[in-house]
Amino acid sequence: MDNQPNDKSDFGRTNPSSRAYATEGMAGSEPYEEDSYEDLASEAERGVSRAAAGIRDQFNGIVDYFNDKGVQEVMDDVTGYVKSHPAQALIGAAVIGFFVGRIARRS
Repeated sequence: MDNQPNDKSDFGRTNPSSRAYATEGMAGSEPYEEDSYEDLASEAERGVSRAAAGIRDQFNGIVDYFNDKGVQEVMDDVTGYVKSHPAQALIGAAVIGFFVGRIARRS
């Protein structure tokens, strides 16, 4: 019962030995050290950078598509997609209609 908070001011505080025990096994047999956290942060930063680069490449591809094709070609592509994938087109139209309705109702 020594680990119990002895008064209201200790409530919510953690015991350093319990923190080491909780993080033990997450990185092997040793508790996490600051270097491990920095490695995790660095890895997360690299992941975010890769995701941002992928989004940027996709966006650039879309921009290039619209720059290379005229309005009529884009409409022909959309019409072809709707004819070959009617269910997905219907769902997409419903989602777009929902958001347009929400925006229109706010205005």
